[in-house]
Amino acid sequence: MKHFELQVQTEGEEEEDGESDVYLVSNRRQCQPSQSNSIEWETVDASVMASKPCPLPYTGTAYRACYSMGHWEEPDLTECRLPHLREIQNLIFYHVHKHLVDGLYPLAEELNRLLQSPALPIHSPMDKLDALDSLNSILKTKLRIKLDDEDRDVLFIKSLISSSEQLLTQLPLAFPLETEKNALLTMKSVETIFGLKSLSESLLRALIVFCNDGTIRQIKSFNPITTNIALTLTHVTPFGDHISLLHSEDDSNEIEHSPSKPKANIFLEDFRRYGMGISEIYLKNVDKDFDSDSMSLVTSSANRD
Repeated sequence: MKHFELQVQTEGEEEEDGESDVYLVSNRRQCQPSQSNSIEWETVDASVMASKPCPLPYTGTAYRACYSMGHWEEPDLTECRLPHLREIQNLIFYHVHKHLVDGLYPLAEELNRLLQSPALPIHSPMDKLDALDSLNSILKTKLRIKLDDEDRDVLFIKSLISSSEQLLTQLPLAFPLETEKNALLTMKSVETIFGLKSLSESLLRALIVFCNDGTIRQIKSFNPITTNIALTLTHVTPFGDHISLLHSEDDSNEIEHSPSKPKANIFLEDFRRYGMGISEIYLKNVDKDFDSDSMSLVTSSANRD
């Protein structure tokens, strides 16, 4: 156990009747036994930091402070790590290094399942950093989505967008008093947004090529699973017509688009006969993670000659 507020507890010189020791023990404030986060916390003296191994399947140490008045603080689980997340990360890094793109499809789904699991929430900011690294490794891979298997590709895209939403808007973890590591978290979050931009560019290239014979190719929408991130794909024909390239499965679940929401606009000019593809990425509830400088990085455009 660690003392977080030093209180010297000494036994005074023993008196003949022993009343001094009895008085000290009977008046000592303590936190009583308690169970929290699947951890059994035993009796602890006030102003003492208790420690216990993290509950399985987590590894590491959990801490819980006993206040001077004898009341428990909420457990600190920020050092509790998920080994399975590191296993997924290592597999993703291996597949990216070996250019085994097909193997990234099930790994993206597995990463998303872990991030969405209510039974195994991420407690550690280091785990969040590892998850961002894993996701960004997939997003930065040169994915050439051909939509030969639409259901498989849509599930892959859903997994990436859903994981992005979870890490950018649903997981407010930060390092205590570690400015450099928190700056790294912000940088990795910005990389995720640009990774979504690259993903949308790949989708536009695939879909616009399908339009060159005069027909319009649409794919299933992947937005209904998210509440803070939405991506729209539009084909602007050479005649100026705007045609959505996504079938909406449930418009009621789409996030409300507003000029106040930060968004990344990507304009891809293909050959004239193809027209132009426009992708818009809408994000909300990420403002708390970005200052004004990093927010300006979100808006960007890319043109093809």
